[in-house]
Amino acid sequence: MKKTFDAYREGLDALSFSPAEKNELAKGLVAAASPRRHPWAARAAAAGVVLALGAGAVTAYATGALGAAAEFLQDVFGMRDEQVEDVSRMAGVAGSSATDGGVTVSVSAVIGDDTFYAVVYTLDPEDPTLFDGVERFEDGKVGLALGPEGSFFPLVSDSDSGGASAYFYDADPEDPALQLVQLCWAQTEGGLSGQTAHVTLHDLYGWGDEGRSAEPIATGTWELDVPLEYEDTSVELASGLETTYNGCDVTIDRLTLSAIGVHVEYTLSGEPLEAGRQGWELNLPVVVTLEDGPSIDATWSGGSGETLEAGGTAQMTKGMGFDRIIDVEDVASVRVGDLWIEPSA
Repeated sequence: MKKTFDAYREGLDALSFSPAEKNELAKGLVAAASPRRHPWAARAAAAGVVLALGAGAVTAYATGALGAAAEFLQDVFGMRDEQVEDVSRMAGVAGSSATDGGVTVSVSAVIGDDTFYAVVYTLDPEDPTLFDGVERFEDGKVGLALGPEGSFFPLVSDSDSGGASAYFYDADPEDPALQLVQLCWAQTEGGLSGQTAHVTLHDLYGWGDEGRSAEPIATGTWELDVPLEYEDTSVELASGLETTYNGCDVTIDRLTLSAIGVHVEYTLSGEPLEAGRQGWELNLPVVVTLEDGPSIDATWSGGSGETLEAGGTAQMTKGMGFDRIIDVEDVASVRVGDLWIEPSA
């Protein structure tokens, strides 16, 4: 019988820590964290690390207003001005909010596809001086962390779901509010668009060079529904194509690309050249090459599937949420194994 190694489930299990371990998880929510792995990274999840979304420098609003969903996403992902109109069409604003402990937490923007989505929350304090003492960093991020309770990331009912990265930042230094960004994933029948995720955030702590503050800045529990009401930009690039990897035959069952991620389902068969590497089945090369920018390497992004046994086949799925919003029309090719697939072909 085949042994299943399911990185989605491992990722969720890794969020079920003791209070002390959850304190370590909270460290990943500080502004100084560095980008490393992306969704479905079982190794990172098992180590108890929440990774920072590599969004680059954060810019403040010139108007001092909270702005529309597209403005938040432009702030987070560093989009070009010409992308804003398209992103405004794709993005959703849920408007869900909860108030406790003198802070109102609201969902300000959501964007995603069938597997990955990003959420921007706004934290608006009743006391405008509440966050004055929170450490600010040069890239616009701030030293704020969630408490050890709560779900950390939104979860979608009846699905494997979780989060890859999160951080706090200050969209507008002229107002008292702060923002929280989360990059999340979920696997559910029919895709994510139109589904509802649920998140429970608990307490807010300061974080700086000396570590987590002993007492919370704000004590409260914020339970929010996050309706995933956005336009899914996923396009299917290939199905039924064949390539090779590690001496095995690979059939690409489905390859999809969106403004926020890439996802591939494939079937392995044959005798691997290096069968001793645990989880090798998930390391099929996947690289997205942009016409006017650097490549996005999703090879080590993780996924889920089966161990390939001699003479058998294994069904695999893997993918990665991007640290930027791309225009699918700007993609020159997607490499899977030794195939270079052109979206326009």
